[in-house]
Amino acid sequence: MTTKQTKVLRARNLATRDHTRAGLTLDTGALIQLEKRDARERILARLHTLEQQAPAVEYKFTMQDMWSKKLFLALLRRYDLTPYRYRGRRRTTVVVRVPQRFVDETLWPPFQRASQELRQHLDEVASKVIEQALDAKDADAEEREQPQQAPPFAAEKG
Repeated sequence: MTTKQTKVLRARNLATRDHTRAGLTLDTGALIQLEKRDARERILARLHTLEQQAPAVEYKFTMQDMWSKKLFLALLRRYDLTPYRYRGRRRTTVVVRVPQRFVDETLWPPFQRASQELRQHLDEVASKVIEQALDAKDADAEEREQPQQAPPFAAEKG
């Protein structure tokens, strides 16, 4: 069991004990919702504290792809931050006003972890779809040594 799983289990046990003492019973789904709400409230309180300590600055984030952008927008909105983009900018650009410490300590690290997990999952799904649909393995092109005098390519794309 990982450290994260252990912490979640402890939190659930504590929450269950507290609610049982109060004469309440909660199912697992309700406990998870309570944990999510409590975590969100703690993060929002931290954001509010950081905003009082240092002013929010405008950050420009350039995402690799639309999936990363969707994930990042969801994370920003979860923290009640308002993302925007200036007219004429790429669609993968996201701008937000937020304190630097919040970005460094709270926003960016979880985004990077979630983005990596999402990319891995999408790569696995894409490989399976390609393999099933085309009955072919998802592999890179064969690599060869370049001949001494390379013939010119008929055409180049991309």
